[in-house]
Amino acid sequence: MTDAKTERRARLCKLFSYYHGSQYASLRADSPAVRSRRPTVVWPGPRLAVDSFVRGLLGTSRRPTFSYAPGGDDDLELEELARGLWTPARDAVRRALATGSGCVTWRRSNGALRFESWDPAAAAATFDADDELVSLDYRLELEPSRWHRELVTRDAWTVYADAADEEGPWAPSASVSHALGFVPAAWIRFGTRMANDGCSIYAGLEGLVDEASFLSSQLARATLVNLEPVIAVTNCATPLDLQKGTVWTLPQGADAKVVESSGSYVAAASSTIDGLTKAFLDAVGLVALDPKQVSGGQSGSALTLLLRPQIERLDELRSELEPALEKIVSQISGRSVRATWGAVVPSTPTDANVATQAAAAAVAALALSRESAMKYLSSYFGVEDAEVEMQKIAEESEADHKKTVELATSAPAWGDAALPEQPRE
Repeated sequence: MTDAKTERRARLCKLFSYYHGSQYASLRADSPAVRSRRPTVVWPGPRLAVDSFVRGLLGTSRRPTFSYAPGGDDDLELEELARGLWTPARDAVRRALATGSGCVTWRRSNGALRFESWDPAAAAATFDADDELVSLDYRLELEPSRWHRELVTRDAWTVYADAADEEGPWAPSASVSHALGFVPAAWIRFGTRMANDGCSIYAGLEGLVDEASFLSSQLARATLVNLEPVIAVTNCATPLDLQKGTVWTLPQGADAKVVESSGSYVAAASSTIDGLTKAFLDAVGLVALDPKQVSGGQSGSALTLLLRPQIERLDELRSELEPALEKIVSQISGRSVRATWGAVVPSTPTDANVATQAAAAAVAALALSRESAMKYLSSYFGVEDAEVEMQKIAEESEADHKKTVELATSAPAWGDAALPEQPRE
């Protein structure tokens, strides 16, 4: 394996270890130096950031829908085609956010679509001048001295017999000539390009994460020590057996004190961790909402203002992810498709109520037609066609009017003779 491959793999694996919290596995737990000792508390900022954006991009209610460009006559068919895509896509996006790149492959097996997420650190991708995939060479170490390899090109998919070394020798065990004319896969990249890879959302912030982890670990240790303090005895020549829960008799002139961390140091550490957390969230584009700012009836418009930096970051990530998703669905369907994203922050009943009141006031003031008001309110109530909805309302109103008339005309006509007699004195 070349030095470039080794360096790339080490870099991607190191970045992904920050997501998993395993970046300090090589440090000793009993090292006396703080920065050489494995932290007992690993600060979870990278995982929090990546998982938050994965949910924002591909959560069940937030992932895009597909339609054939320029129409949308067979959208249901596309939804069925993409049904199995989302789980591997989430894993690929998770890896791309953490390391800069992710990979989703697809194939047909016994008539069914099969999607897979490949570890980008084990996959070598080559591209042509138009940035289209030419090949994927996937070499994964399954266990010590056992390597697996698959090679996917624009014409064939070859699986090799496992070998003892990454460089082989490799002997093909199965090969399928698919003759698609393209590699059945999508390479997902975020951020600044680094050769064929993208850029991790927390690249360059590893030192900040390290500081937060070491501080959090030391703060936890200090708290535990203070909860079970060390007793220091001075001016005592002979060792004492100081048992807990007993009364100690000290020699004349001896003194016993509790050794504990100063509260000022604990407060300083907590304040520093808070500052590091804020700096990290600002850098990756996440917003930590203060519970005091958010009430149970918060409108989507208000949340949008509070979450503006995070929404803008999600919009950037959507624009980078969209071509890869459209490409893989287009490859499967054989037609050009487009992805449509919903609102990052969906409207709430509070939004619908405010919008309805505003529309009603505008109609009453003759500033807006009923049809325009319906079109304005459509997105709040899930109305797909405002004109059809207006027609339904008119039909229901006419039917209610007919019922009212029928009830009025079918009531008995009370004449003077039919009036009940008045009581007499």
